Amino acid sequence: MASSIAKTNGGGNGDGFGGARRAKRPRQYLKWDDANGWRDRDDVRPSEVLVLVGVCEFLQRWSKDGDRNVSTTIDDLPLPDLETLNESIPVAEWPIGRDGKKELPFKYNVGFTLVDPATGMSFFYANSTWGARALYDDISEAVITMRGLRGDQCVPVVKLGQRPMKSKRFGSVIRPDMQIIGWKAPGGGGGNALPVPSAPQLAGPTEEESPLPEPETAPPQPRLAKRPIQLSEYTLAVMSEPKPVTTEEYMNDSLEDLYRGHE
Repeated sequence: MASSIAKTNGGGNGDGFGGARRAKRPRQYLKWDDANGWRDRDDVRPSEVLVLVGVCEFLQRWSKDGDRNVSTTIDDLPLPDLETLNESIPVAEWPIGRDGKKELPFKYNVGFTLVDPATGMSFFYANSTWGARALYDDISEAVITMRGLRGDQCVPVVKLGQRPMKSKRFGSVIRPDMQIIGWKAPGGGGGNALPVPSAPQLAGPTEEESPLPEPETAPPQPRLAKRPIQLSEYTLAVMSEPKPVTTEEYMNDSLEDLYRGHE
């Protein structure tokens, strides 16, 4: 059984994200295959952009009742152990799969409830394939993460499509996809609507209130003249114009002494 992010994270508000009871199914069902893409039960392509308002997980069994196929669904969380549940059913009652062999009566399913934001029409897509489970885990994790970041019960706006997936048995295959292209926070109570900031309203003074007086400011003060700086004699000497060096200072001796030494 695929891991369930929505179930293991606990909490929830009744829409399936973060652990909750399965949402009520709408009458309009969606189906998907890699050849025809997304279609409703009348084989009409739905709107490409929908709002994903809830996810769910459940166990389902199909059995024969005369000429009719009867569905038995278990959706109370936590779900019972799938292996133990199937072992409790006699093998003789197991259905025959497409390959002509016996297959497990109860299967783990994941479901998605979507709404067309333009018409309000709701859709439901569910499947037990590994591709649907991968989609369920990916989108559940994204919703839980975004709700933690935003701090509201936002839901994703998705674009229906498909994407490749690696399969150990069949190699590269195509699976259904719902690309998240935006987020919405549902309104209508519960504090879920995003607050819309409004411009502050500045009211004028009333008869009971008078405008605040202008703050008193001190008159500008005249600038004081700077006191002259007294320089020391040493500083004046250093800053004075330098005198040229004499020949005697350069030779550190007098010319007379120099000639007297050669006599």
